Amino acid sequence: MMPAKREEINKLDTGWKVSEYAEKYYGEVRGGIPLSAEHMEIMLRLIDGLKRPVKSFLDLGCGNGLASGIILLRHPRAKGVLIDFNEAMLYAAKKQLSDYGENMFYCEEDLAKKTWLRCSLKYGPFDVVVSSFMIHHLTDKRKKEIFDEVFGLLSPGGLFVLIEQVSPASKWLGDLGVRLFHKSLLEFHSRKGEGKTSSQVWDLVRGTSSYWNQISPLDSQLKWLTETGYKDVDCYFKLFDGAVFGGRKPTKHGKV
Repeated sequence: MMPAKREEINKLDTGWKVSEYAEKYYGEVRGGIPLSAEHMEIMLRLIDGLKRPVKSFLDLGCGNGLASGIILLRHPRAKGVLIDFNEAMLYAAKKQLSDYGENMFYCEEDLAKKTWLRCSLKYGPFDVVVSSFMIHHLTDKRKKEIFDEVFGLLSPGGLFVLIEQVSPASKWLGDLGVRLFHKSLLEFHSRKGEGKTSSQVWDLVRGTSSYWNQISPLDSQLKWLTETGYKDVDCYFKLFDGAVFGGRKPTKHGKV
């Protein structure tokens, strides 16, 4: 992504805890991420591949509950645990998923700290753990720790799916990805009837690239998952810097 302007960083350097910025992201950016619908379809295909009902799932950095809502359309009786450190986003998720009532649990926790486990351990183990555009805000050290922590929370044969921004393989590919993002955002706002100019959309693109993003290469993250003990580790889909990847926890007998 293109670097954010210094004045933008100064406004946003308190991070995602600022409700206005989080709400701006979901209202003006999230729906315009290229191939966002395809990301979710692949997530569902992977979950379907387990060939068993999903009794419980965990959504890390749940935001407004988008991924959870899509899982629940296919598995409406599943118990869900949604974690985010933004109170406004948890409120939005709770409102969106109100039809599922007592099966949903919401935890205001910071995934940059190991204390997030105190909530998840109460409700696990989980058949599925998903994370959508959250991991890239963490250091490499913390990413590795999260992969290990999730491994411990999964039931045997359970699935971990990440929909993420990863480092582009080259500057040329990165620039192509940025231009695609701009085009997709411009079309998104056109469909909404908001009529944003190309320049206004470029401001949104620059705003999503900030100093608290800590984007890592895909190959490194696949390696960390494998080293942790996951099986079927792979990148299931990728276009420029957007990827769907993950793995499964082996069964107690080492089978998958």
